[in-house]
Amino acid sequence: MAIVNDKQYLKQEQYQDSQNRTALRQARHTFQYEVIDAQAIPYADQTFDAVIANHMLYHVPNRPQALREIHRVLKPDGTFYATANSVRYFQEVYALIQEINPRAELRLFQTAFGFENGAAQVAESFNTVNSEAFDSALAITDSAPLFAYIQSTRHATWIQGQEPLFRQRVDREIQLHGAMPVTTSGGLITAQNDITTNCTWGANHHRPRW
Repeated sequence: MAIVNDKQYLKQEQYQDSQNRTALRQARHTFQYEVIDAQAIPYADQTFDAVIANHMLYHVPNRPQALREIHRVLKPDGTFYATANSVRYFQEVYALIQEINPRAELRLFQTAFGFENGAAQVAESFNTVNSEAFDSALAITDSAPLFAYIQSTRHATWIQGQEPLFRQRVDREIQLHGAMPVTTSGGLITAQNDITTNCTWGANHHRPRW
């Protein structure tokens, strides 16, 4: 659980939490759902078969502590799954925003915990780590949905007062090329602790540094 001071961001998180709870209530299976602090997971050692961190570790103030906690609550043969965006994620849109506002800071999440640097952080707590990249992109043919998305994020502050210019730039790209390509690449990081003491280290594996 990340502690944030952005009221708009908190409202978005609360709305998403409400949507998640509604979806789980409608599911066929029974789920236990609770909001916890990843830095102090309130469960005993070796409780879970799997732990999933879906695009959230970059929010955690003390990631090493959170990763140690995840390691602690996993069973010896359990698996940790973490997804993260690439540093190339939304690079075309970010470049456009920085043209409008050169002071914009747009890659804080990927710098904190992204696909490219996430595996090394996970390897501090796990002795087997693998990475699988997923290259993908959007073809934007209408500026309205993209603008609505930007307005729903913290990045909206960087184009405040320049919203018409942002949309004009996007519309121009669409008119010139038929669509504006937007990179959405990211990847999956998986981690386990080998039960055996004799481990084989491959190209995508990292030894822990205790």
